[in-house]
Amino acid sequence: KIGYGDRFIFYDFNEPTKLHESLRNNFDYILIDPPFLNEECLNKFLDTVEFLSKGETRLVILSGTLSLPCHKRLITYILFDFQD
Repeated sequence: KIGYGDRFIFYDFNEPTKLHESLRNNFDYILIDPPFLNEECLNKFLDTVEFLSKGETRLVILSGTLSLPCHKRLITYILFDFQD
């Protein structure tokens, strides 16, 4: 889902741009936490990010090291190492 609390919009990553048109190009910051660590899932999430982004949008991806090779093929990023 997109949003928080009782203010949310249903989101199905199998239909990554099937969202209300008012959301297009409307976000400065986007945080995603893809449910699967594979290229197909990340591609769909990135389609959604492109739909939602204002151009210079800041993107944070919560992910594991297993998906780093996939990330490197698809996007340019800065890696922050966080360990609990």
